Amino acid sequence: PEEHRADEDGATAWLRSYLSEVNSSALDYELAIGGEGDMHLLSRLYSKLKVHTLFLPATQKEHLQDLSKLRFEELTEEFKEEIEVLKAHILSTLEARQFEGKAMRGPTLERALRFITQALQRGMFHEMPSLWATWTAQVAEMSLQDAETWFASLLTHVDHNDDPVPLATFNRDVENARERSVQFYRELLRDFDINADIRALRDRMANHFQLKMTLYHERVQRWVGELVVRSKDAVARHLNHIELPVDPNTIRADGENITKFKIKAFSDQLLVFAQRGAAVSLGKAAQMPAFSLDPVSQLTTDLRSIMGSRELENEREIAQFFKAAVAAADEAVEGEVKLNMNKLMGRTRMKELQSIVAGKCWQAFDEKLAKHKWMMFLVNYKTHKALVQTETYDSRMARFGQANEQKLSTHFRTAMDRCSASYRARKSNLAMPASETDLEAEHRQLATTVRDMLDEQAGNNGDLKDTDAYRGAVMSLNSVLEEGLLHVRQKNIELWKVHSDEATRCALRANEAVMRQCGLLCFFNKVPQVHKSTSKKHLIQCFPRSGAGARMSPTMQMQVFENWYNKDLAHDASTVWNNFYIGSVLLGFCVLMLCMGGRLCSSQSQPPPQYGGFQGGKGQGYGVGNRTGGPWNGSWPWWDS
Repeated sequence: PEEHRADEDGATAWLRSYLSEVNSSALDYELAIGGEGDMHLLSRLYSKLKVHTLFLPATQKEHLQDLSKLRFEELTEEFKEEIEVLKAHILSTLEARQFEGKAMRGPTLERALRFITQALQRGMFHEMPSLWATWTAQVAEMSLQDAETWFASLLTHVDHNDDPVPLATFNRDVENARERSVQFYRELLRDFDINADIRALRDRMANHFQLKMTLYHERVQRWVGELVVRSKDAVARHLNHIELPVDPNTIRADGENITKFKIKAFSDQLLVFAQRGAAVSLGKAAQMPAFSLDPVSQLTTDLRSIMGSRELENEREIAQFFKAAVAAADEAVEGEVKLNMNKLMGRTRMKELQSIVAGKCWQAFDEKLAKHKWMMFLVNYKTHKALVQTETYDSRMARFGQANEQKLSTHFRTAMDRCSASYRARKSNLAMPASETDLEAEHRQLATTVRDMLDEQAGNNGDLKDTDAYRGAVMSLNSVLEEGLLHVRQKNIELWKVHSDEATRCALRANEAVMRQCGLLCFFNKVPQVHKSTSKKHLIQCFPRSGAGARMSPTMQMQVFENWYNKDLAHDASTVWNNFYIGSVLLGFCVLMLCMGGRLCSSQSQPPPQYGGFQGGKGQGYGVGNRTGGPWNGSWPWWDS
């Protein structure tokens, strides 16, 4: 349920809440009679209650309807694993009830019941001792001592070999010694009317048995330790015979197989050794010694440690191979980069080189691992390949690309400087003045020659034309060519104007004649557009009178006029603009005054306003220009016109 999901042990909390609801009536009755009101009945039967949820035992509907039809092997792996965990938890935490400070077992219960039964049968009444009783008591005591001595002698022949005998054999031999001692004790008392004190004999035999069992436990612990060491040595020898490196899955599977085999053999041997054998009746049965750590668990842990160490050595060997592969790939990349270090490469050639370098890089990497093909399927293969890709191939090729770009920039910057110098030198040799068409053709030819010079620096096959450095150089050269063309055109116009000096003087004289005849209403010296159009007409009319002007095209004539007007007539044009500004201001002022005068006249022609609510004399009015003589209580001042 949702309310128990956040608990550390939600399943147990859920069961307790459920049992609390189920046993609510019993809880009320318990509280009513003065009890403690326990939560549920299970808490009375068990000191600790813990719930563990299990995975679905099956996934098919027909299997879930009747699990008895399934074998244990057909259940889900998760369910079987959780059953094993639950089994181990129960076996490790389940404890018997305590009796005399120890866990109660079958012999302990049997002894306790016999003691109670015999105590009830004998009662508590004692007879008066007599001389005969005293003597028989002495005989009984001596017989008891002799039987005890005989039992101690027999124990020396039990478990006297180098290795300890199995537990069943030990219990059998000890029980046989007990029986022979009891029989010997009974034989000593056969001629006396004395009841054999078997209990006292058993107590004395128990003391000797306890000492013997202590020695036996020490021998068993030492023997088990030797078995563990032999099993570990066998596994270590087997794993050391495997030549490294080897596929981790192979060495892991091989190690797990021999580990499982050794653990099973050790467990079976220990299980057979620990069988208690037939039940004993004259004393306690010997048990296996208490180990600080379960021998099977200890062996399992040690074998896994050995296997883990060997796997770690295998991983180190594998790492050495991958390290060599990385070094080989790095060497292959470095070699190719050095071969092409002094070459200029375009983008296409750079991509081809990257493809070649990548092929040789991975070829060198894989050749180092070719002896062990299984290495190519490991996670380490992808990891080290990514490492080579990032730190070797990508890094070196990036540095090579940056160096190539820098060299390309320097190369084309130098080429651009040479082309610009050559262009400026040849541009000064252009024949001018010339017609615009001829000048354009000559400049175009010169630009083509200069561009060819730049293209010659882009490689024999134009390999470098796809680079940013080349495109930048072309853009810079085009900018220089465009700027040079503008300069050539301007210079050509200047030269045409110089050669047309007769026409410009003629036009200037015509402008002066118009200026002398210009009066107040003349627009030539007052409107810039009229001044410019009149000057252009004069210059166009004067061109045919000069030899150079007659050879110019109309377009060139217009360009010469613009140059002449903007430079030679700049002062006259400035004067016209000043006159235009002054005239515009005067004209605007006159228009403003006319508008204001018209508005004033319009306002005077309207009748004065009449205001009511005031008392005055007959014929008295109120308005601007009159002062009234009537009474006035307001605050408005009035003036005479």
